[in-house]
Amino acid sequence: MTPEIAVYGFETSNNMKVRIALGYKEIPYEFHTIDPRDRPGLFGATHREQWEIEDEELLARASLSGPLMEIVHQQVYGDTVDDAMQARCAEKFGEATARLADRLGSGQWLVGDGMTAADITAAAVIHRVRVAGMFEIRALDRLAPWVDRVMSYDRGG
Repeated sequence: MTPEIAVYGFETSNNMKVRIALGYKEIPYEFHTIDPRDRPGLFGATHREQWEIEDEELLARASLSGPLMEIVHQQVYGDTVDDAMQARCAEKFGEATARLADRLGSGQWLVGDGMTAADITAAAVIHRVRVAGMFEIRALDRLAPWVDRVMSYDRGG
């Protein structure tokens, strides 16, 4: 029987993390090696775009995901999220969304003329927070159309 999951990529630590996790969970998969020069536009067409995308992803993981994960980890381990923690995390998240809206400006995407991994990383976090109602999302009027554009590709949720 052919595995239902196919992983496409080349030797990067991110691909290895996926393969290790699938193996650990005993989920069958096939790995298909691709030429790094043929990878989708999600990672940029030039070295400069690649670095810009990686910078935006790093900011999204730290600035946007950080406050969210602080609350989630607190809850997962059964600890109370007090008002001070909620307020601190909400403020950090609010500042991050305001900065993100400024970087997005009037553009459709964070880097270049099409959706990239940076858009996916940041929009997924904002969507998760919006659906859960965890924090105020500053500049939501500017960010919502972009988040909705990115999330329209989510066929699973």
